[in-house]
Formats: sequence, C-alpha cells, structure tokens
Amino acid sequence: DCVLHNGASAATLAPHRPPVQLFLERLGAERAGAALEVARACGGAASVVCANRTVGVATTDEQRAQLAGFDARSGSTQPVVASAGALVLSDAVKVLALADDPAAAAEKARAVLDGLDSGLVVVEAEIHVELVAAGTNKATALRRLVGAETLATATVAFGDSHNDVDMLAA
Repeated sequence: DCVLHNGASAATLAPHRPPVQLFLERLGAERAGAALEVARACGGAASVVCANRTVGVATTDEQRAQLAGFDARSGSTQPVVASAGALVLSDAVKVLALADDPAAAAEKARAVLDGLDSGLVVVEAEIHVELVAAGTNKATALRRLVGAETLATATVAFGDSHNDVDMLAA
C-alpha cells in the first residue's frame, strides 16, 4: 500500500482495491467562495479542486485556453463553467489561480487577502497560485499521517514543486 496526499486529503492506494480515504479537509463554501474571488482577481482562469473532481472556472477564451494548457500539462481533463455553483464550492479543498507569472499573481492574491480574516493562505507554484486553508499543507498532513516521531526518524517524502517545500523540510 502507499499513501497519496495533497495536504488537505489523504488516501491509501493499493493494487486491485479501491482507495481508502484517511482524511479530507474541505474549505467550506464561504471560504472557497472567497478563494475563488481572489483567484479571479488575479485575472486568469481558476480551478476549484474538490475531493473527487476538479472544475475549471473561465469566462473568456483566453482563460479557457489557459485551463486547456493546464490540463495538458497535468494529464487531466476538467469541465469548465462560467461560475462555480454552491455544490462545487462546498466540496472544494483548494482553489488554484492559473497565471502566466505565478510570482506576480501570488503578490496580487496576498494583497487582496491582506487585512481580511479569510483563513486562507497563498502558495506560489510553478504555473499557478494555490489558495488553501491556513495550516493546511503537506508537512502538516505528513505529521498527521505518520506522527512527529516517525517523521523525524523513518519517513521518505518526494516532491517536485513549490508546495512541497514545507513537507520536505519537515
């Protein structure tokens, strides 16, 4: 068996068996709605990452093309809507703001969040910005999965992106 996690959720995976959910922390509809507004303020398309699906949010051809490029890079396909409904937002675990310049988008997202009590943090990645619940990251999830003592003595972790830094440092 192996454990797959993204910070907000974790599941065990094994050959010939369905995944088993270990934990799942949703943003909640209100916080997900705030995250989506911040993502849209960054100017690009948004991707609402839910427990079992991802939904792209785009209103222009440029944003739809941005989502298509993101899907091609990630090897996935997500339906695209003009606005995310309450059902999608209530299931969200994080919201991505797609950006040609993630550093500039992260700065803009932080500026929008500055002074708000949203419970959200901004994580800059390679081709997008993640809006996640404060305290939700891969390091916290790894500690939750294996415990602090095991993490310090007998854990191997792999990462390939900016959002893996906390986990690798743990």
